[in-house]
Amino acid sequence: RVYCNVLFETLGRCEKLSYSWLRPSGKVHHRRVLTKALAQHNTWSWNYIDVSKPAAAEHPGVWTVRVSVSGRKVAEARFVLLQPLVSLTRGLLPLIFCVPHSGDKAFDTSVSGGPARVTPRTPLQGPSTSSPDMRTVAMNLAAHLTYMFHASPTIVECRIPRRFLDVDVSEEEAFSDPRASAYYHAYWEAVVTTCKRSMTLQRRMPV
Repeated sequence: RVYCNVLFETLGRCEKLSYSWLRPSGKVHHRRVLTKALAQHNTWSWNYIDVSKPAAAEHPGVWTVRVSVSGRKVAEARFVLLQPLVSLTRGLLPLIFCVPHSGDKAFDTSVSGGPARVTPRTPLQGPSTSSPDMRTVAMNLAAHLTYMFHASPTIVECRIPRRFLDVDVSEEEAFSDPRASAYYHAYWEAVVTTCKRSMTLQRRMPV
């Protein structure tokens, strides 16, 4: 989720507070309008959108959130939504399918919205060949288990080519470009979060 929090010095009675979330194209993705029944002073107001859903995730780039009071723009902020290069698909089975090397996304264009010079890993940091077939294997096996048990495993994917990031090794060997660091940590945070969730729900560590 992406939140927008605004501190207002004064809001008049019956004023309409509007949050408009704009996609990179300028099209309004979501608008929320609130009417304040009473006048307020030094008050916080907030709104959010869920960027994990396809309606938002399929529009990477620079987004804008615009805040208006009774038609007057009072605040505006921008944020960058990157392509989902690390994904977590939750399931109920105590199984985690880790897919670290599918490499089916163009990391060099995803980090900037256009062609970029992203430093690849050096030969001393290990293999740089991705395994896109492993994603197909993981998805087919997950579908088969779902059919058998009416519940699915959790799938954690890193879709960045291995020549830029290898999440299966130590952080020192995983990447050369510092822009890959956030994705390395996001991958392992997803794995750790899933393990903790399994311990809570099933009282056992997942396989």
